[in-house]
Amino acid sequence: MENENIEEVEEIEELPEVEEGQEDSTDYKAAFEKAQGMAKRFQTKLKKLAETPAPKAEVKPPVEKSDELDYGQKAYLVANDIKSADEIKLVQTVMKDTGKTLEQVLESKYFQAELKEKRDLKATDEATPTNSKRSNQGVKDSVDYWIAKGELPEDRELKMKVIAARRAKDGGGNPFRK
Repeated sequence: MENENIEEVEEIEELPEVEEGQEDSTDYKAAFEKAQGMAKRFQTKLKKLAETPAPKAEVKPPVEKSDELDYGQKAYLVANDIKSADEIKLVQTVMKDTGKTLEQVLESKYFQAELKEKRDLKATDEATPTNSKRSNQGVKDSVDYWIAKGELPEDRELKMKVIAARRAKDGGGNPFRK
């Protein structure tokens, strides 16, 4: 790699050979100075190459795993009949807590039990009618529930509403006035 940075080297002239009987007209001093100058230039280039650090390979920081699933993982979940947002959130939570891969989580007995429980609860909620007395949503927050039960709730606001409703039902609250 270092040789890539060096420019093309000038060819060093070879001194002509002198045959016997001819006079040597070569200027040895000039040839020596020329060779010495070239040697100095090469030494300077070599020092510069040694001083400049070699380009470092870029170190990429490790990619942090996000809690989000990519499209491939989501498609894998859909193929395994996990479609609702609650079930996908359960998968993400189990993956984060256990450190297992998606395939390992789907095969684990713990996850299968949690998924079955979540699906059973959802099926029960969907099967219960919302407009009947059997509905479990908001029953304990209603005044009628506490009047029928004959007790007072712990919530202060609800307790005041229950007391006011009992007074209204009983005839105003003052038994001496009629």
